[in-house]
Amino acid sequence: MALPALTTEHPNFRDAPSLQSNVIRVLGPGEQCVLLDPHGEYFRVRVGGQVGYVHRDYLVPDPSRGPIPDDPADAPPPPPAPPPGPVAAPPTVLPGFLAAELPYFTAVLTPSRPLPGGSMVAEIWNQYGGLLELLSNTLGVDPGIAVGALATESGGSGFGADGRLLIRFENQIFYDYWGKSHDAKFRDHFAFAPVHQWTEHRWRPASNQEWRQCHANQSGEWDVFTFARGLDEPAALMSISMGLTQVMGFNHEAIGYPTVQDMFAAFCGNARYQIIGFFDFVRRNGGVRHLRNRDYAAFASMYNGQANVAVYEPRIRGFTQQFDALLGA
Repeated sequence: MALPALTTEHPNFRDAPSLQSNVIRVLGPGEQCVLLDPHGEYFRVRVGGQVGYVHRDYLVPDPSRGPIPDDPADAPPPPPAPPPGPVAAPPTVLPGFLAAELPYFTAVLTPSRPLPGGSMVAEIWNQYGGLLELLSNTLGVDPGIAVGALATESGGSGFGADGRLLIRFENQIFYDYWGKSHDAKFRDHFAFAPVHQWTEHRWRPASNQEWRQCHANQSGEWDVFTFARGLDEPAALMSISMGLTQVMGFNHEAIGYPTVQDMFAAFCGNARYQIIGFFDFVRRNGGVRHLRNRDYAAFASMYNGQANVAVYEPRIRGFTQQFDALLGA
């Protein structure tokens, strides 16, 4: 059975699922269509008697119509025959929420019970609670601690004031992925504490310039990241934490992305992928039992590192308790 949907705004109706494809025509708001199958950020849809592609951000459920019987004419064309010779095996990615290709409708973010606004946890819940409920229920955990984690990691925002992805560049990680092979050049541009390597991060774009603090603000984070990206893009992407939940780039394969570039593009595109990545990360790293037990210290150790438990545990606990108080009010 196919699912009915409505368009929003004035989306392009394309002949292929990409921005580079031809636009068949521009659709109007509220046009009825039928979802056939997902293609990354796009859905193949039928509008009237015509089949094409619409970006998923311009599609919403049509509650006035039930599931629609499949039409044989909607079947996708057969894939092209593979080229002769050996074919490389696809990347090994553990099955997870992302790999399951959650239907777009399950990513609708409206929670079943909105909370009165005015606090950070209420704003997080009212903006993302639908997806948090869905994924928390799938794992059998209380969504409150997920709200607490989002509030702790990013203040509930996946993007900065300028619209760019919220990031944090970690010098010591960039050293592991690039600096060890370019030690002299790395030390000419980057610095970190010799013992507690996650502290005292500095950088400079040239050896004759003053050292700059790395973590003063988001503009500074992007400056050092952009500089490192010019030296080695994959290594720089591996070295940033991203979005609402600040998952590090080097976790890309564990949360379902064949490359770190794929993860970065998805996280830049929509906050729901950041949330899905959080739950996949927690599931892959043994965090589910901590969520179920509300073991804030164990969760902080798993997610933020043992050295940071004293900082993150009370924050996660406090925000979760705020959420519980609002939900119970």
